[in-house]
Amino acid sequence: MDINCFKCNQEYHIPDYQLEGRHLFITCDNCGHEIEIISEKIEDGWESYKGLPGAKLTLKNILDGIFYSFNLKNILLSFIILLTFSSFLYLIKQIVFHNLSFFLERPFLSGLLSFIILVLLTFIYDIHLYLLSLNTFNVIKTGFNIKFSIVKNEIKNDLKSLFIFSIGIFLIFSFLLIPVFVISDKFVMLYEGIFHLLLIILAIVMILVFYSKKIIFAFISSNSRSFKHTFKSLIRFLHVECINIPLYIFFTNSISTIIAIALFLLFFGVLIFFVIILSLSVISNIFSPDIIMNLPNLYSNISNFQGVGTDLILMSTFVIFLFIFAYIINLSQTLSTVSMHIMGSNPGESISKNAILISIMAIIITIIISVSSMFDAISLLVK
Repeated sequence: MDINCFKCNQEYHIPDYQLEGRHLFITCDNCGHEIEIISEKIEDGWESYKGLPGAKLTLKNILDGIFYSFNLKNILLSFIILLTFSSFLYLIKQIVFHNLSFFLERPFLSGLLSFIILVLLTFIYDIHLYLLSLNTFNVIKTGFNIKFSIVKNEIKNDLKSLFIFSIGIFLIFSFLLIPVFVISDKFVMLYEGIFHLLLIILAIVMILVFYSKKIIFAFISSNSRSFKHTFKSLIRFLHVECINIPLYIFFTNSISTIIAIALFLLFFGVLIFFVIILSLSVISNIFSPDIIMNLPNLYSNISNFQGVGTDLILMSTFVIFLFIFAYIINLSQTLSTVSMHIMGSNPGESISKNAILISIMAIIITIIISVSSMFDAISLLVK
């Protein structure tokens, strides 16, 4: 599509697949004028999402979700986030280690900085989940990866909703809880009595949001709205899909966990294999018929192995580990996005009643087994 700025007549060419089903605002590089582009009418309700006609939860659709998870752009985005977080936390660890006495003498400052870092990293991570879903939706609809620069205004429009559902509720809960540790003891019970109900409601909301976070961010990415319309549409969505959402979360988490276990078992299996081969190679080179004569070689080989070679092995292993972890994150979010896609295509009826009953029974049995195993483990520890 060729677009002209209404103010300076600067011409822009944007691929059609980047515009399909979107309401965009593009800032002109020449004069700074904001250009509004509406490719088709977009309503506020989540029901307006156009997915697979009459789509339901089927094995094929789940397999489609796994297929869409092999998206290099999404995996690299998750990998960059994980690598950045790892580097940042390593830097923080070094700073704390070299200034340990300073932080121990100032517990309030240390706690506040830890809280700020936790909130910041959580928000960045959740934005990254939103971007994964945004790109996955575009791939499902058009077959192409989206250019985030094209939809930057759409992303800015969703930031308020992302903030509220990512860390906003948690911040409100935390700020309401802080006075309990600050005010005089004789006023603590009075304060808790006033805000007790609100704190309980916020705690329940936080748990529900945390449990369904991936679905919520997929919902936000499905259609850019104001926070007001996002909140109303989300409430309507949760009302219609109140039974289906837990089942989709259970399915997606189960599939992600099974694939994650398989990948990490494969990874560690290959790693152990190479470690054994390397160990045998080192031992065979060191221990000649005269072991005593070769002890200096043993020391020099170990020194070299613990030097640059060890660092390179550890770094490359860590990078591979992060890449696998990045894929698992993308897989989980992609399956959540596909779940949102299916629910939006067939509101309230994407799972048959028989499947719902069987799934609920399976979840109950799983919970019973888990709780029983936990109590067995506790009893063994006590003994």
